[in-house]
Amino acid sequence: MTRPMKDSGIEWLGEIPQGWVIQKTKFLFEVVNGATPRSGNSDYWEGCIPWMTPADFITARKYITEPRRYITEKGLNSCGTRLVPKGSIIVSTRAPIGSIAMAEFQLCTNQGCKSLIKKEEVYPDYYYYFLSVMDSALNALGEGTTFAELSSSNFGNFYLPVPTIKEQQDISNYLDSVCAQIDKVITSKQNSNELLKEHRQSIIYEAVTKGLGRNALMKDSGIEWIGMIPLEWGLEKLKFSAEINPRADIALKDEDDVSFVPMDNLKFGFHTTTLVPYERVKKGYVPFSEGDILIAKVTPCFENGNLAIASNLRDGVGFGSTEITVIRAENIHVRYLYYYFQNPKFIERGTYDMYGVAGLKRLPTSFFANTCIPTPTLWEQKTISDYLDDKCGEIDRLIRANNLTIEKLIEYRQGIIFEAVTGKMEVPRNCGGR
Repeated sequence: MTRPMKDSGIEWLGEIPQGWVIQKTKFLFEVVNGATPRSGNSDYWEGCIPWMTPADFITARKYITEPRRYITEKGLNSCGTRLVPKGSIIVSTRAPIGSIAMAEFQLCTNQGCKSLIKKEEVYPDYYYYFLSVMDSALNALGEGTTFAELSSSNFGNFYLPVPTIKEQQDISNYLDSVCAQIDKVITSKQNSNELLKEHRQSIIYEAVTKGLGRNALMKDSGIEWIGMIPLEWGLEKLKFSAEINPRADIALKDEDDVSFVPMDNLKFGFHTTTLVPYERVKKGYVPFSEGDILIAKVTPCFENGNLAIASNLRDGVGFGSTEITVIRAENIHVRYLYYYFQNPKFIERGTYDMYGVAGLKRLPTSFFANTCIPTPTLWEQKTISDYLDDKCGEIDRLIRANNLTIEKLIEYRQGIIFEAVTGKMEVPRNCGGR
């Protein structure tokens, strides 16, 4: 028998059970702002107090287990925040708003998070699950021009349903059990993808540095991170086989639409474009042509393998972020070079040669110009490229299938959570607990 429901009066919440009430967050929880000690003061850092940022949130993991940074008591006292107790709900309140976790121990946060400490007799685990599916509603309350931020006032006035404490416990215990089963499958698929990616990198490394002939005579390349290469191959700096950030001879009017690739649109193996007026990008952006290789030079995009061969450009021309290096193959096969840039040893060496402060490190143009590339004959380069198209394409299909399964499982997980926390689905009683 279906229990009686009523309109909550809140559009994004819909109907709730007849016996539930609605209450503002500030009446159930204290909202605590985070803060950051001054970075230049060594007395404030490397202490024993866990200090959490939105970067510490791990998708689909309920509890924070290991923040990346720790501060001292002096650092805590200097920055206007305070410790929150075990069981507090931590929410990221700067774009992206709505990532959520629970504190498994006493900690503090930076200004990108707000913590909820219970004031009334509520079961925080229930509200963790409720808020975990309310990211759209929370984002709608974000304010600001540079980036959206959820203020303490708006967060405090956010409406929450209030079941009985027994119902809160039953719902959270049920979701702990169901989500654990779903998360186990998600983790299995993610682990499978990591193994597939490692296998893909191994295949690429062997092909672009050792060739396809198993019995080929080898010689020392003289470069530690390249190692042995086939005896008949050459080895030369990239600047002798390709143009780095080539000049563009462009005859366009300011009002003409051109293809634009911002940094966020350059991904692992592909890019997407938007059309913008030439006037907007003719200064301060990097030009490129159809068939050029676009490779991210800034951390962590370089390490993540964000590169692509430029394609489907309006009039064969495009523009991109200055954090993109453009490589135009001349005396080398473009797809062979594209795969070589995915060689894990090349990425490892590039990461080592980055300069700049943490989080803003990038590779200089000279790194690309002077990096050495093994050079088989053009015929062998094409043969290697065709082989890698086939092998990597097969692996990529498996990864995409796993990712599709993961997306569906996450969607299913979110749907179950929403139905349970809003009372649209009755959960079994006494499901156990943490």
